Formats: sequence, C-alpha cells, structure tokens
Amino acid sequence: IFRMYSNTKLVTSVALMMLHEEGAFALDEPLESKLPQFASPKVLAPDAKSIEDVMPAEGPILVRHALSHSAGWSYGFIEP
Repeated sequence: IFRMYSNTKLVTSVALMMLHEEGAFALDEPLESKLPQFASPKVLAPDAKSIEDVMPAEGPILVRHALSHSAGWSYGFIEP
C-alpha cells in the first residue's frame, strides 16, 4: 500500500499535456475559451481591506498560468 497525497495536480497536468500534444488546446490560449466561467477575471486591489476590494485583471488567465500555478488563485488563507 502506497499513500498518495496531493497528486491530483500531477495526474491532471499529465492528462492535460497529453491533450495538448493531440492539439486540443494551446498553452497560450485563454482559459475562458474552454471554461467560460473564467472570463473577466478580477484581482485584489492594492491595499485591499476586504475580499470585495477587487479590480479587473490586466489580462486573461491562460492555460499556461493554470498549469504552472501562476494564475493568481488563492487557497483562502492570505486574503485581507
């Protein structure tokens, strides 16, 4: 028996890269083209005092950002 902790990111990333090899999407494609829920992303404003202090992001979230953990998503423990 082997314990596998937090490997969903690993398995999901490998599956996505296999789809990328088949031409299903481009890494520099906006994530919203496949998942419309990610259209018009917002980010915390500088010096935000609450989670409602947001402003429009400068650009779209790309597939590359989601796969490299640079999309700006939070785990919920660093908000103001």
